[in-house]
Amino acid sequence: MTPTPSPRVELYVRSLASRTGQQERIIERLYRLESAGVVESADVHVWGEAIELSTVAAETERGQELLETVSQFRDWAARSGASLDGPFLNRETESLLTGRSHTTLRLPAVAMAEYEGEEIRAVTPHRRDGTVRTVQERVETLAAETDRAASSDAIRH
Repeated sequence: MTPTPSPRVELYVRSLASRTGQQERIIERLYRLESAGVVESADVHVWGEAIELSTVAAETERGQELLETVSQFRDWAARSGASLDGPFLNRETESLLTGRSHTTLRLPAVAMAEYEGEEIRAVTPHRRDGTVRTVQERVETLAAETDRAASSDAIRH
């Protein structure tokens, strides 16, 4: 049986200041998995809380990169039967000052994408079959899959 290649992992966070400590635990765990060779690499990106889609900010290079990343995540969800509607929420709001309405893309506090080469193999958080999969759960699953594979190898040898 051919082993699955180690994924390249990208973690996206709103801020590097975690209020709950959960983000720190996820980053530390990913770095340990990287050191152990479970993941090829683990990179952390700050992406903020939201992006207003009709502003100049959305047209900047960084705004376009962010929107392209979310578009790729949504493409993965469509191909894999998952939904990103909860974590990646488009919200229509109206300004009380100007009366204009605008669409804002709200980003999750923490999200993770796994890549095999350039192809996305998983995005969390997501919902599938009514169940929400979190980043924390996915990181622990990666660790457990590796532990099972190592145990299986030890039994065969």
